[in-house]
Amino acid sequence: MGCSPRNDKFSMAHDSTSISPNDSSNESSLQLPSTEERISHRLSQEFDSPRESMGAFLSLLKEGWTIPYLARFRKHELGGMNEKRMYEIRERFRDISLLEERKTHLVEKAKSLGIADDRLVAHILSFKDIDLLDALFSSLLREEETVGAKGRQAGLLPLAAKLKSKETEENKDPLDLAAEFVNPESGVPDAKTALELAKGILTEEVLLEPGLLEELLGTAIVRAKKLSKKKAPKEFARFANYEKPASQVSWNDVLLLQKASRKGFIELFFGVPDERAHLVLTKHFVPHLGDPASPLRSFWDALLREAWESHLRGPFLTAIHRSLKNRADATAARIFSQTYQRILMAPPIPGTVIAGVLPAMRKPLRATAIDPHGRILGAQSLQAAKPELREEAQKNFRAFCEEHGVEVVAVGSGPGCREAETFLMEAVFGMDKRPQFLTVAEDEAAVLARREFKGVDLPKAKAAILARRVQNPLTEWGRFEADKVPLGYAQEEVRPSTLTLILDDVRERDLHQVGVDLRTAPVGILSKISGLNRESASAIAKMRTSQEGISTLRSLVDSGILSEQDYEQAAPFVRLAGGEEPLDATRIPPSLFGIVDQIASSIGLTRGQLLMSPENLTRIPREAFDRENLPKPIYDFIVHELRKPFQDPREPFVKIDFPPDLKSREDLVMGREVKGRVLRFTSTGAILDIGAAPAGFLHRSQMAREVIRNPSRFFHIGQVLDVRILDVDPKTGEIWLTRKQGEIRKIQRTLGDVAAGKKGPGAEVVSPGSARREEGRGRSRVASAGGFGRREGGGRGGPRKPGGREERGSRREAWDRRSSGGRGTGKPRGPITVESKNLDEAIIEERGFKGELTSFSALAALLKGKNEKGAEEKTSDPKAADSKATDSRDPETKAAGTKSPAPGKESPKGEKVANKDVPQGAAQDAESKSESPGANPPEAGGAAPGANPPRVEAKGATLPEAEGTPQGTTPPEAEGATQGPPQERNSVESEAGAQTSEQGAPESSPLPQGEEKKSEGDPGPFGDSFVG
Repeated sequence: MGCSPRNDKFSMAHDSTSISPNDSSNESSLQLPSTEERISHRLSQEFDSPRESMGAFLSLLKEGWTIPYLARFRKHELGGMNEKRMYEIRERFRDISLLEERKTHLVEKAKSLGIADDRLVAHILSFKDIDLLDALFSSLLREEETVGAKGRQAGLLPLAAKLKSKETEENKDPLDLAAEFVNPESGVPDAKTALELAKGILTEEVLLEPGLLEELLGTAIVRAKKLSKKKAPKEFARFANYEKPASQVSWNDVLLLQKASRKGFIELFFGVPDERAHLVLTKHFVPHLGDPASPLRSFWDALLREAWESHLRGPFLTAIHRSLKNRADATAARIFSQTYQRILMAPPIPGTVIAGVLPAMRKPLRATAIDPHGRILGAQSLQAAKPELREEAQKNFRAFCEEHGVEVVAVGSGPGCREAETFLMEAVFGMDKRPQFLTVAEDEAAVLARREFKGVDLPKAKAAILARRVQNPLTEWGRFEADKVPLGYAQEEVRPSTLTLILDDVRERDLHQVGVDLRTAPVGILSKISGLNRESASAIAKMRTSQEGISTLRSLVDSGILSEQDYEQAAPFVRLAGGEEPLDATRIPPSLFGIVDQIASSIGLTRGQLLMSPENLTRIPREAFDRENLPKPIYDFIVHELRKPFQDPREPFVKIDFPPDLKSREDLVMGREVKGRVLRFTSTGAILDIGAAPAGFLHRSQMAREVIRNPSRFFHIGQVLDVRILDVDPKTGEIWLTRKQGEIRKIQRTLGDVAAGKKGPGAEVVSPGSARREEGRGRSRVASAGGFGRREGGGRGGPRKPGGREERGSRREAWDRRSSGGRGTGKPRGPITVESKNLDEAIIEERGFKGELTSFSALAALLKGKNEKGAEEKTSDPKAADSKATDSRDPETKAAGTKSPAPGKESPKGEKVANKDVPQGAAQDAESKSESPGANPPEAGGAAPGANPPRVEAKGATLPEAEGTPQGTTPPEAEGATQGPPQERNSVESEAGAQTSEQGAPESSPLPQGEEKKSEGDPGPFGDSFVG
């Protein structure tokens, strides 16, 4: 765990840890720097900053100055250090301070035990991990004397050096070497004792070896094994047999492994197998000992195994676990901090009446409207769960919105959120001034409701809190503990202390960037401003409600609430408008009020007049204020603040102007461009409010040209997106959206989709490039006299070799040979694929090379033939039918009283029996066609003579609505591209498109604007359908 110090005072050479035969001193000669100096030096190294600037910054923090104030008004004193770097330094300062203070404690303890030599002190100061430091030195710094210390006192350092020296012969017995150091007066009565004491010295050297633990960490693995017999959740399924190098385990896997282990689904192992660790130690210490059977090698094997098992394995396991956990926590905390910042800095909605709605599954919905100041205007209970009262409840909510002038509706994200959204959107659909919809988390809403609205019905108060969170997110989310804010998956697995420190820094930075209003800010927010605490914030809240009130910020100092330093730090971030001091409404600190007076007097104005007429700032002579005590950034800040005092850095709320002609679902034509606001994310996409009912669904495959695995990384709640209508299900009303560019074309449901119950849009976006490729692919499959549109001769333009297709015949001839009892007689190979084509196509095109059905009409003809035959058998006379069946048998069979042969097999006379499941006429027709070379395959109404009825498998098949599928059925996606509807959170990911067929397009879904309907015989840009 060593570092490489750069200068004299901090230089602790690691080569001093090697054993010298003459080294018997236990006192360190190194000059140990103080803890503060080591901290400053370490931070200067990590952040590549001058030690003077680093020391000045740490001194100002120690004096009580805050980072928001230093980053704005004393930045020039710290070498231009920016605010982000200051927060990073403060975060590392916390960790390094604990580590360096622990090092100082261990060095002092080693000195008290008399073992603090240069080697030990240098090794202690080189550590970078406090947990590993404690674990490794817990045994070395015990109160009792160690074996290695006894060996040094007995003068056995030369023996230890001989045992490690490369010059010592490998076949030399260690006991023979130890016999030379027997000295009863020194406590070494025999060679065995001398060897044990030397072994203790070498063991301590192994523990103090620099870089050893880093080498072991590089070979560490993480292994997980399924522990519980019960079925693990989907998120833990891949950890049943998991093994990876520790360096390749992602932070997300670490958190999930920890969660699965905590819940008892897996057994988790961090570390290195014992044999691998032994190989690393042997290679590191005695690589020159090559003979495993030599006495010296056996001595070192026993020594290294004991050092690993007794001293190194425990600290190493702690180190690898802590290293992975710290890395995962740091990465997760950084990602969560970005989410937290987006929540805090979300656009506020001032001056607007907002309705908060508390959803529920079986109970009534509770709606509460608040005014621009957050006060309750009215409330309503909505019976949305009862079908007989649903329509009346929707009318009541619409009247509620019109009565109070509701412009935004904030729906809670708890149970019943989806149903509540649909109910409310249907209620306001078609309003002239339709409200905007937003989704807001309900976490900690009950706690704040009881605190803010005492005596008010709890559901009503909770709905008001939801509306307030939309009205001013920074104030409402920043007033309670940061780790209670819902930030994402596996948040509970991150160490709370790590997460809280980072989130508190984010909140502090955002609060000071925006500032607060002294007259309206709650106590929880005021207490987090620089220079204020909980006690002073409570005193300010009490003072502002008194009869005297707060006339100036200076009055807080006169009343004893704030000190001069606190007043200087708090004034730039607390706004007091309408007071006696005009500069209290700006971010200018009191120490710069004199500069403002000088600027104003230079053009003959007072500070109040200059603030009221900022256009006069152009008359200020800039050169007159070019002084050493007034840096240019400070002057520019003053001028900017006088021109735009207390400007809010947050983005304004974007209100969508919904089209006035959007009154019903019929207005949502395919390809129409609309704007939608992101309400929430699902496992497969995002839900958007587009001004219709229900909300639209944007699948992650429709967000960009490539599939977006995690939409929340690229989009955020409340963001407004430009989308197009991909499809609208006329039966369920589900709306699918897309952001892709290209032509939107209808697609058809397949037999496989129907069998699997898949759902999805009935259209796809085809880019111009892919359309051209599909068109070329379709032309190559057009049937021709030679078979399937292929040119004669070999591939790539060359002639075929002997034995090629010319000698074997065409594909259809091969199919005929299989059908007429040749090789493969009995059943066509592989599953049968059914694909849609024109219903009036010729039967000649309805069988493929392998006997597969190529159209739905072929399948329909086959099934129709079965039904007709069955109907004939039922309507005919049973006795006559039996007599006919008996007479149809040959005489020998009839005489013997045996049954007829199975279909497809020869009779005793060598005659083939046709398939009993195939219509007789179709079978004869197929048999006659198979007799002539080059004939087309059998018609779809029958099967090959001698073949059993083929199994029909719906694979990539399309099912036109003309055959058995009513119009208005939910059009699913093509195979492999299933997009779930908005109501399903676990739909299959869509990454592929499907071919389109104009003839099968539902009549209820119009074509894109500007596209003419193709003629009846036009195969479309994709050509004829074919088996892929």
